[in-house]
Amino acid sequence: MDMKRLHIFAFLNVFVFAIFGTVSSQTYENATRLRSDLLANYHKDVRPINNQSHVVNVNVTLDLFGILATQCVWIDERMQWDPADYGGISKILISTSEAWTPSISLGTPIEFATMGSVNNHVIFFPSGFALFYPGAVLKSSCGFNMKFWPFDKQICDVGFFPLDYTTDQLLFTIIDGVKTKSFTPNAEWVLEDTSYYTINTVGFSMAIFRFKLKRQSLFYVLTIILPINGIAGLTCLVFLLPSESGERVSYAITIMLSLAVFLTVVSDEMPKSSEPISLMCCYILAGICVSVIGTVLAILNLAVYHRKENVPKRPWHISLVMFSNCTRNNKVSDEQDRDKGIQDIKYGNAPTHDKTKATKTHILKVNQDENNDADGQTITWQDVSHAIDKLLFYAMVFLTYIPSIGFLIYLGAASDYQM
Repeated sequence: MDMKRLHIFAFLNVFVFAIFGTVSSQTYENATRLRSDLLANYHKDVRPINNQSHVVNVNVTLDLFGILATQCVWIDERMQWDPADYGGISKILISTSEAWTPSISLGTPIEFATMGSVNNHVIFFPSGFALFYPGAVLKSSCGFNMKFWPFDKQICDVGFFPLDYTTDQLLFTIIDGVKTKSFTPNAEWVLEDTSYYTINTVGFSMAIFRFKLKRQSLFYVLTIILPINGIAGLTCLVFLLPSESGERVSYAITIMLSLAVFLTVVSDEMPKSSEPISLMCCYILAGICVSVIGTVLAILNLAVYHRKENVPKRPWHISLVMFSNCTRNNKVSDEQDRDKGIQDIKYGNAPTHDKTKATKTHILKVNQDENNDADGQTITWQDVSHAIDKLLFYAMVFLTYIPSIGFLIYLGAASDYQM
């Protein structure tokens, strides 16, 4: 008879006696006599099986509440009786100090301990069906992969094994698995799936329950990721501050220090692990590096701004200023032509097409002659500095936001359960 059939037989036995066993009187004397008879030739240190060469099968079930509740079931051949002989008593509670129980220990403990205590009881039924709820506060360790924190998904295995018996004496079986009907949701983790399996090849029989957990990342998004992105984005604005204000360097250093503070906050929130290291730490470190680069570039550009005019300019300096001012000059010229055209129409002096074309050509020629001065004296170092500011502003915006968006999308999409 396999374990499943034993369960069915035991539960039917309990059901029948629960209905019909009340015909007789279940007196105190009957209960004490039953207890004395059961324990007369019973020793808790001997496995509860008549043929000691056979294996005791213990079914282990986990019931999830806010914490783990363990249920153990087995057949005790030494605890069988006929309810009719004892006033219809269909079950009895025996203290663990007097009845045999499997010495269950956690397979992945932080502090070694066995489950159950002398205050626990085992519930016995007439067929020998034994029901035991070993209670204990245990600390289990799980190896977490922090690579995709705070969007990580973790697998945690909780294993149990009999401390004093090998596989030829006691085997753990799992039939009901993990019960989650009474589970209370956790504030940090979402339980997505459960599974279970047994291992009977390492000298000990082990019942292992696997939990797939997904971290609730909204809190970290609101308190860490969004503030980091906002602060990192402020680095771009250093190139919009006027060089005359004298606040550029202090502003850039303040942004850099703010990111460094967030790096310490993240390191405090995460478990200390470097295999593999969290990509979020690399992301914040990259933000600090970009901020350092922005600070250095701002300082170097200030040196360009305050450079003496007798220092000759290279052709690329002039080209950079011309490229920076090209869009602005064309826009100003178009606005002037538009305003002049509106005034001419207002006073009835609308210019002809040829006059308008000649005026635009003349303005563009004057601007081109000024910007292409052979000596470069018409373009100051302040103009070069402003052109560099504009170029660096757009470069920093691209360097800050585009990789950041791509990284966060990857971090959320690539996270999966690591075996």
